Amino acid sequence: MTPKFIPGIQLCGQFYAQIVRPLLETHFPALEYSAALLGDGSETLGYDTPMSRDHHWGPRVMVFVHESDIGLAAQIHQMLAENLPYTFLGYSTHFSQPNPDDNGTQLLETIDSGPVNHRITVQTPPSLLADHLGLDSAENLSPADWLSLPEQRLLTLTAGAVYHDGIGLEELRRRFDYYPHDVWLYLLACGWARIGQEEHLMGRAGLVGDDVGSALIAARLVRDIMRLCFLMERRYAPYPKWFGTAFKRLDCGPELYPTLGKILAACSWRTRQKHLIPAYEFIARKHNSLGQTKQMPETTTQFFGRPFQVIALQGFGDALLAQIVDPQIAAFPLIGGIDQWSDNTDLLESRTLRKKIAAIHRPKIGHFCYNIFMSDDKIKRPSTGLLFLVDNGMDSPHKMTLVRLVMKGIRISPEDLWKSLNTLPKEKLMDRQTFEQTLKELVEEEWLWQVEMDGKTIYSPRLKTSEGKPK
Repeated sequence: MTPKFIPGIQLCGQFYAQIVRPLLETHFPALEYSAALLGDGSETLGYDTPMSRDHHWGPRVMVFVHESDIGLAAQIHQMLAENLPYTFLGYSTHFSQPNPDDNGTQLLETIDSGPVNHRITVQTPPSLLADHLGLDSAENLSPADWLSLPEQRLLTLTAGAVYHDGIGLEELRRRFDYYPHDVWLYLLACGWARIGQEEHLMGRAGLVGDDVGSALIAARLVRDIMRLCFLMERRYAPYPKWFGTAFKRLDCGPELYPTLGKILAACSWRTRQKHLIPAYEFIARKHNSLGQTKQMPETTTQFFGRPFQVIALQGFGDALLAQIVDPQIAAFPLIGGIDQWSDNTDLLESRTLRKKIAAIHRPKIGHFCYNIFMSDDKIKRPSTGLLFLVDNGMDSPHKMTLVRLVMKGIRISPEDLWKSLNTLPKEKLMDRQTFEQTLKELVEEEWLWQVEMDGKTIYSPRLKTSEGKPK
């Protein structure tokens, strides 16, 4: 007889409290650990149903220990295998061996003798980061690191449940609560950019009789609207199976979800546009409610005289970019985070490719060119002025500041450079000793030329090739 369904997050919590915790206290009384249910599995997000029980589902717990105690993992595993009950609340605690023909799937199996092949893992918090996110550490994450992390992975790290926290697991999870502010603004801007790239194409395809193409573009726009709403509400979006379910649970879900359904069900481009208009105007109002930019238009406008109503054309993305303080992020190309430029499962699930993905947002001098408006030392887009190359991989904001000042002056003396530095905003200032040391390092690292002209020391920019070699 099939036991009554219990949401996995509750089943595992009771399994820990009633079975696993007493066993650990009895056999390893001095062990400091945390216990949780994180990572893969619909139950981690609270979306599991009775159907979920057909793979990888059942009583299980993740135990986290200090690095100094990881040597006990095998002993803990064996102790549990020998002491766990064969069932818990009607469910077997014994799992099959991973099925190599089904992506390693494990199923619950009934046994009445022998050791339990349980799914209680023992690991360290650093191994969780490596296995789940492809990170070596949670310290000093760069903007490029954040943009390389799939939202589904971030969601399943920060969702789930921690049943006991003896070694600071919750503190680690809080570091990934949500994107840093400037990264968030950048992702919002890229979300608006995606809508702007196709909002006029849905009607254009329909106008020439390509109704399939029009419907496909409309579906893409619906997905981009939904992703933008997740960003606006500062919520990580799950992967496709639960994307719509999670959207309905957003604050905006009850009002916007039915409208999006009408867009997808429409049979002509004009009907799609009829329902897209209120969806566009809804996200425009939602944008203004964030208070991150000046008030933006909340009604659609015609696309350059053509009969297509659009919203992103009115500058939402540019307004967001103008609020970004970090010059490194402001100089990123508008491709967004990994979820905004790929939905390929193998790519999103690959931890080994994460660093290569992050490298896309770390162009060296010689890779990308940007127009920089020089009047106020802020990178703006779009803009006019001196065209030069910016190294987004430079390891010090002091170095970035001085290189940019040298690029403004082209050939500039240390005293003139010092005077220019002291006209900048407070957060970019440095003391004289730091100034001189940074200049010295920039010369040694071949970012600047240092030459003597007419008895005076002069600095000039020294660009590098994509391989990091000076030109």
